[in-house]
Formats: sequence, structure tokens, C-alpha cells
Amino acid sequence: MLANNATSSPSTVPGRQLGDELRRLREGAELTTVQAAEALDCTKGKISRIEKGRVAVRLPDLTAMLQAYRVSDTERRERLTVLARKANRRRRQGWWNVASRQRETGDEIEQFVEVRLARQQRLAGDAPLRLWAVLSEAVLLQQVGGPEVMKAQLQQLWDVSERPM
Repeated sequence: MLANNATSSPSTVPGRQLGDELRRLREGAELTTVQAAEALDCTKGKISRIEKGRVAVRLPDLTAMLQAYRVSDTERRERLTVLARKANRRRRQGWWNVASRQRETGDEIEQFVEVRLARQQRLAGDAPLRLWAVLSEAVLLQQVGGPEVMKAQLQQLWDVSERPM
């Protein structure tokens, strides 16, 4: 399995395509998931997760699977290897792993701040909106911007919680 967090990443289309094809190859070789797991020295659960496209397929595992499934066609082996690499890359570089603010220009950041400030103003003033929020302990303990920033953030939360409803 890949390091990073590929084992828990959502499935990708290439990952599901690869898994579907590997399942068909296993069934074509008349092997059960238990027999495939024995050939790879892993659990049948791992075989199942691979076939459902839920985990990355390491290239050594792919090679072992293709050997166990008696796939000798070089072109097919190469196509599956390319598909596995593509699926693994998508897992590591998917939208869920990208910090969107890194790609914003100065103008975009300024506009983002203006929108945030305008929203904050809607919670204050003559006719403020009512805000209900539930925060987990993890959110309160997560360090963002250092101790002084965190102190100011927690003070802001406290101040907002003290406003009349």
C-alpha cells in the first residue's frame, strides 16, 4: 500500500477501472479472493478493496496479481501498469489533497478577505443574523497561526457566544 494517505482516499475512476479489470482477470483465472490473497501473501479483504478501487495498488502487488492470474500479454500488462500509476497519482493529487489558497493571486485573496469581513458584519450591527454553531473539541485544539492568533480566535468565539439571542 502507498504511504501518504492513499489507503483511506476515496476511490478514483482509474482505480475502479483497474479494480474491475483485476476482478475479471482473477475470475477468468478461476481464483477465489482467498486464493488470490494467498498468492499475494495478504488478506482477502485487501483483494476486495483493490477490486473495488478503494486502495492504491502497489506495482509489486500488481505484478504478483498478474502473474497469479496468468496474464502474459505484454500489452495488457503495460496498460494495467499505466492505469495503476494513473490511479495512484490521482489519489495523491486529488482535489481533496490540494490547499486551494496556495494558487490564489493577491487580488483573489483581497476579495476573499472582503467577503469574509462583509459576512462578519452581518452578525453584528442593528439587525444581526442569528448564528448557531457546534464546534468539536478538535477544532478548538487545532493550532492555526500560532498562540497569539489562536488566543484572538478563541476570544472572538467567546465574545460572539456572549451576544444576546
